[in-house]
Amino acid sequence: MFQFLAPIPPIVWIPLLIIFFGIGEMSKIVLLMVASFFVLFINTVHGIRSVDKKLVEVANIYKKSNYFLITKILIPSALSNIFLGLRLALGLSWILLIAAEVVASSKGLGWLIWDSRNFSRPDDMFVGIITIGILGKITDQILIKAEKHFTSWKIKFEGE
Repeated sequence: MFQFLAPIPPIVWIPLLIIFFGIGEMSKIVLLMVASFFVLFINTVHGIRSVDKKLVEVANIYKKSNYFLITKILIPSALSNIFLGLRLALGLSWILLIAAEVVASSKGLGWLIWDSRNFSRPDDMFVGIITIGILGKITDQILIKAEKHFTSWKIKFEGE
C-alpha cells in the first residue's frame, strides 16, 4: 500500500481534500499530515533497518525486552534518519502549505503572494517570499538544534 501511495505527488491531494474538508484550515492540516507521514515513515524505517545487527543480537542474548530494544537501541540509532525525515517533511510542508493557500485560501503567505501577483504588487510578493524563507530557516534551525541535543553522544562530521 505504501509503495502505491508514496509516489503520488502530495499536491494532487489538494482538490480531493477541499471536497472532503472544505477550503478551511483542516484541508491544509490533512495535506501536510499525509505528505509528512510518508517522508517520516520511509526515513524512520530506513534508520531502523540501518541499525547494527550486532547490537540487536546482543540485546537478544541478554534477553532484553522489546521495549528496551526499541527505546535503547533502535530509536537512538535511527535518530539521525528520523531527524532527516523531519527536516525533509518540514521543507515539503512549507511548499505544500503555500501551494494550498494559493489554490484555496483567502489568507496566508501563499494567498498574499498570489494576490500580489494578480494586482501587480511586487513589493508585497517579495515580502511574502522573504518571510517564507526566514520562517523556513528558523524552523529548520530549531530541528537542527533539537537533533544536536538528542544525538549529542553521536560523533559526526560537520564539514570543514
